Amino acid sequence: MLHSSSISFFKVQAGPCERRKLAEETSYYCVCNSTYCDELEKQPEALLKNDMYVDYVSAKDGGRLEMHTGQFEPRSSNFTVTNSNPTVVILPNITTKYQEIHGFGGAMTDSAGISIASLGKDTQHQLIRQYFGRNGIGYTFIRVPFGGTDFSVRNYSYDDTLNDLTLKHFSLQVEDTKYKIPYIQMAQKISPLPVKLISGSWSPPQWMKESRNGTEGYTRLKRNFFDLYSQYYIKSLDAYKRNGLQFWGLTAQNEPSVGLLVYYNFNSMGFTPEEMRDFIGSSFGPNLHSRGYGHLKLMILDDNRVFLPGWANVVMNDTEVRRYVSGIAIHSYFDYLDPTGLKLRQTHNDFPDKFMLYTETSVVPIMDVTTTPDSNAVRLGNWQRAQNYTSNIIQDLNNFVIGWIDWNMVLNTEGGPNWVGNYVDAPIIANASANEFYKQPLFYSMAHFAKFVTPGSRRIGYRISNNTLVECAIFLRPDNNIAIVLQNRQNNDINVVVLVDDNQRIVIPTQANSMHSVIYKSSIKHNETSDNNIKLSDHKIMLFRGRRAFLVCLQNNRWLCDYRCEHKER
Repeated sequence: MLHSSSISFFKVQAGPCERRKLAEETSYYCVCNSTYCDELEKQPEALLKNDMYVDYVSAKDGGRLEMHTGQFEPRSSNFTVTNSNPTVVILPNITTKYQEIHGFGGAMTDSAGISIASLGKDTQHQLIRQYFGRNGIGYTFIRVPFGGTDFSVRNYSYDDTLNDLTLKHFSLQVEDTKYKIPYIQMAQKISPLPVKLISGSWSPPQWMKESRNGTEGYTRLKRNFFDLYSQYYIKSLDAYKRNGLQFWGLTAQNEPSVGLLVYYNFNSMGFTPEEMRDFIGSSFGPNLHSRGYGHLKLMILDDNRVFLPGWANVVMNDTEVRRYVSGIAIHSYFDYLDPTGLKLRQTHNDFPDKFMLYTETSVVPIMDVTTTPDSNAVRLGNWQRAQNYTSNIIQDLNNFVIGWIDWNMVLNTEGGPNWVGNYVDAPIIANASANEFYKQPLFYSMAHFAKFVTPGSRRIGYRISNNTLVECAIFLRPDNNIAIVLQNRQNNDINVVVLVDDNQRIVIPTQANSMHSVIYKSSIKHNETSDNNIKLSDHKIMLFRGRRAFLVCLQNNRWLCDYRCEHKER
C-alpha cells in the first residue's frame, strides 16, 4: 500500500503543450513525462480584477487552455466587426438559478491503475497531478468499481468461493491494493478540494446469480441472495474504509439492462426496474442504514438515459423505496436517441428532489462516428471526439445534471487492458515503453468544465441570439465569479458578445472549432434569491460590419429581432 509518507514531490517544469501530431489525425496531443507537462499559466482567481475577464481557449488548430485577458467595453459604444464572421449575443441572467454543480471526474478502474503503474514513479506522480494537483484540472469525483469489470485483466469478484453463504472468504484483491487504492490515496492527498468517491458493482459472485455462465445469458440475482448481496456491498465499503477511503455515493448495480442480454460477454448482472425497486426496498436500503451507511448517496439506474423517465418512475413511485434513494446515475452511450435532453427534463420534473449525475462516458469505437473500420480505439489527437464530449456535457448541465464522470482516467496505447478486448479511448494514454503519457483533446474538453465550474457553482439562466452557432452553459461560482463554457463547432470564426450588465459587455472572438472557459466577476451576490420570472431591462446592441448593420434586441426577457438594416458609413 502507498501511504502519504511515501509520496515524493519533485520539481517539474511546466509550460505550453509539447505537441505531437499523427498525419492521419485532425489535431495533436500533448506529451508529458516525469519532468515536463503543460499546465495553466496562472489560475483565473489570481488574475481577475473588476471590469476584466479571463478566457481560456483550446482549439483544433490552436493551443490548449491558452490564457487571454481583456477589459469590459462600455455598452454605449458601437461594436464594429471588421470581418465577415457571424456574431452571437449572450445575455446571462444571474438571478435565475438552477441546480448546484457537484463536480467532474473519472474512474479508477483496474486498467487505469495498471496503466499508471506501467510508468516510472515520478511519471506516475506527474500524471495524477494533471487531474488532481493544484495546477491540474480540478477533478473532484473518482468512480471506483467494486470487483472486476471488462477493464480488468481477468473476470473476478471479491468472493469466488462457491456457495460461501457467510462470505467468510470475502477479500479485496491485488487489483484494489496495488492498482486502485494507492492512486486514489495519492489523488486525495494532493488535491486542494475534497475528492468524492462513488462505487457500484458490475457483478456479484457468479454463484449468487441464476445458474448460467456468469458472463453469458440472463444473469439475474437469485432472490434468496438479496440480503447476501447487500452484505457483499457492505463488506466492500468496510474494506475500503479500513484503507482510509470512505465513499460519498454508490449505485445499486452497473448497467442492469445489459445483464438481461443473451450472450453478453463480460461482467454483468441484470435487474429490471421492478427488481431493482424490490432489492432496494426489501434489503439494500435497510441494510445500508442499519450498518452505518445510511448517509451515502444511493443512486438508481446507473445505465443509459434512454431508460428515463420510466425506470425512475417504477422505482420511486414506491414511497418506501424512494426514501432510500438520493439520485439517478446516468450513462451516455445512447444519448443520440434523445437529442434535445427531453428525458432529463422529464425526469427532473417528475422528481425535482432527486439529483441526476452522469457516471460513465467513453468513446466506444463501434458507436463512434469518427471511427473507420481500420482505425484503432485510441485515436491520438482526434478533435471531433473532444467536441462531442463538450457538446454532451453542455447539454446535460443545461438539463439539470449536477456533475459528469468520465470512464477510465488512463488507458494504454491499445485502449486497455481489457480482458474481453472491449478497447476504448481515454483522456490520458500511458506509453510504458517511452515512460511518457499523452493528454488527448478529450482531457482538455473535461478541463474546460472541471477546472472552472467549481463545486458549489449554480447554473444560471441566459438568452442567446443564435444557439445553432455557439453552444454554452453559464454558472455562478461560490467565489461570486461567472463561468461561461462556450463551444464553436463551426468551421469559421464567430464573434461572441456577452452583455455583462446594463453598461458593459465582453467581446470574444471564437476561433473555428474551439472551446472557451470565460471567467469574470459578478456584480450579484451568490446567495441572492432566485426569481425565474424577473423582467430584464431592454437591451439593444448594434453590430456594424462595413455598410451593413445587425440589430439584436431583447425586451422583457425575449429576443424580438435579429435582422439586417442598411447603415451609412460613419
